[in-house]
Amino acid sequence: LKQAQIKLERFYNALLAIDTQAVAAKDNDFSQRFYAAMDDDFNTAEAIAVLFDLARDVNKAEGDTKFALGAQLRELGGVLGCLQLPAEEFLQSGGIDAEYVEAMIQKRINAKKAKDFATADGVRDELLAQGIVLRDGPEGTSWTQQAH
Repeated sequence: LKQAQIKLERFYNALLAIDTQAVAAKDNDFSQRFYAAMDDDFNTAEAIAVLFDLARDVNKAEGDTKFALGAQLRELGGVLGCLQLPAEEFLQSGGIDAEYVEAMIQKRINAKKAKDFATADGVRDELLAQGIVLRDGPEGTSWTQQAH
């Protein structure tokens, strides 16, 4: 069960920056291979292998291609009944106290504003030790639970 959780985290990490409204790529090698596996007596092992290949390409791609492949990953995963949650929600759902993490992020933001970088780095390190990865971006700081 733990291995399944780790595998799902890999998929959701690929989807982290993908807009849920992005239009999926169609009729490419991934679709053909995925549906061929499904037509082959519901060969889910092969279908999931295709999803891993697709996730790898999502991680390598940029711009519109990344969004189209990410949307395709979400769509094909949906055929198997997975990858339907927003990526950030899934990656934050591992039993971590979200209020605590948000309070620590605010403490870090305040320390950075006060140019107390030792405290800011200490907060990041403390959260990382608990399996929480912080990502700073133009819209603020987000967090995910680190894959085990």
